Amino acid sequence: MMNKYFSIVLMTAVILAGTVVSCKKTADVYEDPYEGGQEVIQIDFLSTPPTPENGTAGQEMTFSVKGLKPEMKDQITFLANGMAAEISGYTDSTITILLPENVSSGGASLRVGGQIFPGPSFTIRGKLLKDPSFNAGTGARGVITQILPVPNGNFVLAGPIFSFQGKDQNGLVQIDPTGKTAGNFNPGKGPAGTIASILRLPSGEYLAGGIMSSYNEVDGLNGLVLLNSNASIKTRVVDLYVSPNVSDPSMATDTVSWFNGNLTTGGVSKLFYRNDQITAVGTFSRYGTYFYERSTKDNKLFDHIPVEQVVRMDLAGNLDSSYSYDRTTRQALPGGNGSVTDAFLQPDGKLVLVGDFTTYRGKPANRIVRLNADGTPDEDFKAGTGADDVIYSIRYNAVTKKYLISGNFSKFDGQPSEKMALLDEQGGLDPSFKSAGFSGGLPTLGLQLNNGLIVVTGSFDSYNGIVRGGLAVLGSNGSLAPGYNATGKLNGFVFDMIETKSGIGGLPAILLAGQIDTFEGEPAGGILKLVFN
Repeated sequence: MMNKYFSIVLMTAVILAGTVVSCKKTADVYEDPYEGGQEVIQIDFLSTPPTPENGTAGQEMTFSVKGLKPEMKDQITFLANGMAAEISGYTDSTITILLPENVSSGGASLRVGGQIFPGPSFTIRGKLLKDPSFNAGTGARGVITQILPVPNGNFVLAGPIFSFQGKDQNGLVQIDPTGKTAGNFNPGKGPAGTIASILRLPSGEYLAGGIMSSYNEVDGLNGLVLLNSNASIKTRVVDLYVSPNVSDPSMATDTVSWFNGNLTTGGVSKLFYRNDQITAVGTFSRYGTYFYERSTKDNKLFDHIPVEQVVRMDLAGNLDSSYSYDRTTRQALPGGNGSVTDAFLQPDGKLVLVGDFTTYRGKPANRIVRLNADGTPDEDFKAGTGADDVIYSIRYNAVTKKYLISGNFSKFDGQPSEKMALLDEQGGLDPSFKSAGFSGGLPTLGLQLNNGLIVVTGSFDSYNGIVRGGLAVLGSNGSLAPGYNATGKLNGFVFDMIETKSGIGGLPAILLAGQIDTFEGEPAGGILKLVFN
């Protein structure tokens, strides 16, 4: 067998060798496949920064470069962060441009004869910039889903946050206005799961919601937990049923979560407080409660009923059966036929929901609906035919008395509304605002400030054909606000933003948080503070 195998290998080698020899004797001459190809141009930007290092639209800026030749004059295009800039002059070692209108911070590049040569970054001065009084260091490892202002001037950050500034935080962290950790938070091991939303109660305690089964090793949680003012879990000792044949006294009591409202088969995404009542919004489909007096330590009696997307409870977690509930069938009223992505509770107790549903409580409601204080659809809400595609977020400004919605829709109530719209308090479209359109992605969160300016974030690359990398500032009419759009690219996703003040002269500022990787090429650590100068 081995000889036969060796013979086959040897024969194959001989044939291949003969083929090689034959090829050498009768070598064909082929045409060069690269003949006539484009000549490689040797152009390089030097590592030195431009002169001046920062500028404004209409100003000259000079870059150091080598390899430019006079005959290239009609072939050169200079791009300032993707925008064509007028070339006012060049030599074999420099090129000078006029910064174009609406230019923003970013990278320079040259296009010559179809070839592109990347250059250095440059900075454009504008009316919006990183707040120098805020420094969060390495920021968060994880994702920040909510920013909650608290009375002492600090901010509570919630979400699947594993650490902040290198220290373990387990879902919650409190920072001061400069970005440093502050307060006395001690969540221990925190939640087994994730926190998505948190609210502060008048007592100074916190209620957190999300997807979690325990908190600091206290089991039996389902989506909700009440915390003390230092973020430790609030517990209580309950009496349990003990079988007559059990003599162990420790089986007669147990330490459990003080809050006895449980939302299962999904999670909590939003929490609201009003008049000693809690309203929860999310993907859950059941509400449940423990009956400890009939439970043993090893077997807790749990009763649950169907609910959908919205539920209201008292401060102990007991279900409010006067809200969105049929007492005859002992079931909650039906929710939407699609997901609820965001919500806002008005001061009067009415709840506005947005998402990807087309009916709510069995009635037509295209991606937006307002519920009365009893949970029934509000017939006075004038959203008309609503949005023709999903709405991702809704934010309300109490000064301008306007709602701002963002999403993937192109029409609202039958009128053109490209991905963003302003609504009045009754849900009607504000005709003075016209979105000019996003490209390269979508707006996912927008906020109107008290002065009327609108900050919008998302995955988009440009707005109205002008380069805006994930962050744009608009006027109340929907046009880019002059002077406020010079910042560079925001890389990542913003899940929450609030209007606040800068540490410099109390100037207006905005705090953004989420999964923000970089801003203007620098690490952001999930949180960013911008000041309006």
